[in-house]
Amino acid sequence: MPPNAEASLRFNRPNVRQFNKAAAKAAVQKYQDKPLSESCRLDPKTRQRRERIWKNWEDLKDLRPALTLTQRPSGLTSAWANQTAIFQAFLRQYWEESVTLRPCLGPEEYEKVHTIDCASTIEDVWCMLVNHADDRIMKPKRLQDRKNAGVWSLKSAQWIPEFGAEMGLNLGQTFQKDAATKDDILTILSTIWEEADDLRCSPDDRLPFGMYVVEMGLGGWRPGALELKKYNHVKLAWVRDPVDPSVTRTICWSTIDHNKLQKIRIEREQRSRHSRIRSNLPFPQNGQNLTDMQYSLCYEVTVIPSLILCLTTMFTIRAIKDDAFKAGFTSCDEVLNPTTLEEGVNFVELRWKEEFMADDKHIMPMNYRRFLDLWNEVREVAGCRSGLRPYSIRVGDVGRLDGCLQPALRNFIVSHSTRFMNGVISR
Repeated sequence: MPPNAEASLRFNRPNVRQFNKAAAKAAVQKYQDKPLSESCRLDPKTRQRRERIWKNWEDLKDLRPALTLTQRPSGLTSAWANQTAIFQAFLRQYWEESVTLRPCLGPEEYEKVHTIDCASTIEDVWCMLVNHADDRIMKPKRLQDRKNAGVWSLKSAQWIPEFGAEMGLNLGQTFQKDAATKDDILTILSTIWEEADDLRCSPDDRLPFGMYVVEMGLGGWRPGALELKKYNHVKLAWVRDPVDPSVTRTICWSTIDHNKLQKIRIEREQRSRHSRIRSNLPFPQNGQNLTDMQYSLCYEVTVIPSLILCLTTMFTIRAIKDDAFKAGFTSCDEVLNPTTLEEGVNFVELRWKEEFMADDKHIMPMNYRRFLDLWNEVREVAGCRSGLRPYSIRVGDVGRLDGCLQPALRNFIVSHSTRFMNGVISR
């Protein structure tokens, strides 16, 4: 040990921190070149929708008043005083142009139908427009004219409910959150496979659709949390049965990323921890870091004797089709019916090829828009009389999970509060 070993092992906290002036100056320049913006934290889908609505608004530029940054606040107030009509005209035009041609039984064969039938949609459009304008126009002007920052504020229109009533739009909620039963789910799954000739979908659509429905039925997750599931969110392995060591089982671990959560934030509560249900996966896994996993839940399933319900089999079929296995498996039997593991070996991971660990490789390549279209088509072919929605599976699962799991775990799985859960279950 050195002469003064005790002193060298002591933690010394500096009284004055020494900053590198050159590095600090470079950091200031870096952040000046890229100023803070609330829009950078937006979900990509929300940003795209805002930009699409803003483009529609820019089409009315000939009707909008021409204002400059140098105009005095008093002039701005008077210039905008009578411009509410322009906003009203934009929202009315947005509704009038939201039409599509639908087949009908009359001699004309097709008729124009409005795709917007709820006043809440018009209200959403207005909020998107206001928020985008606030970020792009109003916020820079407030920073330039701090003394009159209040002038550069947009106020929401209270005219939208009146417009909705005038146009006959529904001012209330247009759907009821009914619960899908196990029979409903089985009907949907059997129809997609047994009535394939009556559906406009390919085998590449049927398999992801089946995965989508089964996984929703397992945990009641939001449909948006399951779309475009990646290979790096699925793991397969051979595991020795702890009860009968001569039996080897194929186990599948599936990771679900909760949606509708703000991901870039500092966590100070236990709920943000990654939850793993009966899982022996390393933490973190598949090259992920802790930030990527704070909003995820991992569960495990095994092979079951039902092809339309076995998620492990569906994942295996897709992986073999894509030639994703590192070991080069070419049949489901090789993966799902393994021989007894060698003595001393209890776990063998069936790894994906390196290129399939990228974020653009999807084991369930179906987005929610395509899933919803196919869901409605399957429902019609099956002869469903009710307007069964995909969200009904989530509502039904909430009721089944209640009582089977502790409230805290149940709430985390479905990503809702106890107050909300009690409201759903009471229905």
